[in-house]
This record gives sequence, C-alpha cells and structure tokens, in this order.
Amino acid sequence: MKKLFTDASGRIRRTTWWKGFLVIVVASLVAAVVLSPVLLALGIVGRLLMFALSLVFLYGMLMLGSKRLHDRNKDAMPRLAFFYGPSVFSQLLQALGIGWQAMEVAGREVMVPGLFGGIVLWVSMGFGIWALIEQGFLSGDVGSNRFGEDPKAPLPSG
Repeated sequence: MKKLFTDASGRIRRTTWWKGFLVIVVASLVAAVVLSPVLLALGIVGRLLMFALSLVFLYGMLMLGSKRLHDRNKDAMPRLAFFYGPSVFSQLLQALGIGWQAMEVAGREVMVPGLFGGIVLWVSMGFGIWALIEQGFLSGDVGSNRFGEDPKAPLPSG
C-alpha cells in the first residue's frame, strides 16, 4: 500500500484509487482536527505549517492520480497541474492571508475568503470536480497500454 502513495508508475483501478483517496481524506481530516487549534493559534506561521502539511497529502494524491491517469492511457502532466494547481494556489493564498481574512467564530480564529479568495476557491473547486470525475468515475483502458498491464486483467495461471 505504501507504494500506492509514493510511486507514480504503473496503473491502478478505480476501486484502488477510491480506497487511496479515502485514506488521504481521512488522514488529512484527522490531522486538521488535531493540529488546527494549535497551529492556527500561531498566526501566519501556523497557517504556513498547515500549508506545508497539506503538501504532504498532495504528494500522495499526485501519486494516486498519476497511476489512475496512466490506466486511462493519459500522461499525468499537465493534467495533475490543472487538477491540483488551483487548490494549492488557493491554500497558499489562505496561509498568507491574501484574499482571505481572519474572523473569530466561537472563540476560534478561522480564515474567511474575500472576493478574490472566493473566486480562486470556486475555480479550484471546479478543477477538483473535473479531477474527481476523471480519476474516480471514468473507466480505464482495456488491455495493456504504454503504462503497463491492465490492472483488471486476470493473473496468469501457473
């Protein structure tokens, strides 16, 4: 399973992608719930540390996405840049407080998007939906392709 998040080569099925996606989502949510109260109290330094942590989870998503796109006989780049670049940009803006403002809610500081931050956020959500459809719902190539054997193919007997 470790290779799933650390290696971009080969092909994976949709079900494998969904399992990996859920692992990353759950891990990132747990990290956010546990670390956010501590890190956000540090102001911009804490927000930058949260951004750095999100890059760790992004790496796993890029490895999953590469293999999933390979299953569809597509090069991972530039698609992954389109899929995840706007989200990374939005998170960086939030960490730096550009287009976002701090607001106190129930005694905690939260970042709320202004007009520019909101536009970037909506654009990144659009690309995220495209990525979800492309990687999570569209089927891969039947048979071998330039990226490897069909992950759905039965194993050779013998």
